[in-house]
Amino acid sequence: MVDWVLRWSGKSGISQHRLLSWLGVHRGRFHDWQERRGKANLHNSNLPRSSWLFEWEVTAILDYQASHPHEGYRRLTCMMLDNGVVAVSASTVRRVLSRAGALSSRFIKRSLKGTGFQQPWEPHQH
Repeated sequence: MVDWVLRWSGKSGISQHRLLSWLGVHRGRFHDWQERRGKANLHNSNLPRSSWLFEWEVTAILDYQASHPHEGYRRLTCMMLDNGVVAVSASTVRRVLSRAGALSSRFIKRSLKGTGFQQPWEPHQH
């Protein structure tokens, strides 16, 4: 946005202030963006997913799943929390198991999109 405003302000002769008002951006916000320009994004930025887990946590999840191969990832998550193995969410356990190829397809709910499934318009009658 900063580059765009600076470029078009210079090319068109329209002041930065006028361009910002047309865009609905407050001048203070624009100047904050200018100050941060070229710097690392340290304000409320997302962390890469790979850094959310330590290697020992990934290993603990995979080892626990290997010792309980008939459990689904949601149940594994609860069991690991109860046993103090590792404290992670079910989606994290699913992601770790999927990346390792250890997630059994019988524990994954498949989407019906694209299969010709028709959602009924009315509730089922008993």
